[in-house]
Amino acid sequence: MGRAGSATDEQVEALMALRLVPAPPCRDLHDYSTEEAQLFLDAIAYARAVAAQVTGGEDEQAPPEVLTELLNDLMAEILADEELRAAAQRWVRNGSPRPLRENTTFAKARAVVLRYWQPA
Repeated sequence: MGRAGSATDEQVEALMALRLVPAPPCRDLHDYSTEEAQLFLDAIAYARAVAAQVTGGEDEQAPPEVLTELLNDLMAEILADEELRAAAQRWVRNGSPRPLRENTTFAKARAVVLRYWQPA
């Protein structure tokens, strides 16, 4: 996906601020393409928005290790599922409107959140 090593300094700084760790074979965040870096940024933003919407904002009160695990699993699901990936990219491209539209694609992401959080 894109030319390896073309991630911009701004993208790398944003990924570093989000504490994203490069996955092999990449050894450094600069090894990613512009497209890969943007996909990660979009997926993280979408994952956070889904978690906040599903939990009514209670995700922010979760212990940090639980929230990190939830967001990691949700991001992995988004990156692995073509439909979720496209939804995340489209959502960011459209200005990240809230609330997110709750459709069958959103339901896939909601299912991941519900593995970690149950409504009261």
